[in-house]
Amino acid sequence: MVIKSLQSNHILIDLRPNKSATWYSTKWAIALLFFVMSTIAVGWALVGVWVILPFAGIEFCVFTFLIYHVCKQTYRYQRIYVYADYLKFEWIDGKHYHLEKLSRKHLYVRYIETKRDWQLPKLTISNPEKKVEVGEFLNLKDKEHLKHLLEDIGLIVIRKHWWKH
Repeated sequence: MVIKSLQSNHILIDLRPNKSATWYSTKWAIALLFFVMSTIAVGWALVGVWVILPFAGIEFCVFTFLIYHVCKQTYRYQRIYVYADYLKFEWIDGKHYHLEKLSRKHLYVRYIETKRDWQLPKLTISNPEKKVEVGEFLNLKDKEHLKHLLEDIGLIVIRKHWWKH
């Protein structure tokens, strides 16, 4: 999700991954799965197939770990503050908070596409001293929207496959 807003002295571009479920609904999905799996496992254990209990427990633990990890990744964000003289980047990557500041002098956007478009393109904002990757968690439509927004604010966009749209 890419949201552009005009502030008093700068432009704010807010980048967030698309989120299909909140933490509350994720907890309900885990509870529902636990109920269904434990009912089936206990039913089979009562019939005499008790060997299913540890496998059901392992399956539930793996599912819970994976769905928690996916849900946690949807709470990442990245903000780009566009000022007249510089760009400021703020993002949370896991538990770490990052803050970068790049001067607008010699600043450009590199839109890196892969051969045959098998992977999502990468967007980096660079100047001769530093390079910052932006929107790594965005889908293709949002990355293209971000590229156009950065172009609209006056940054030069460099593409490897310049003949494509």
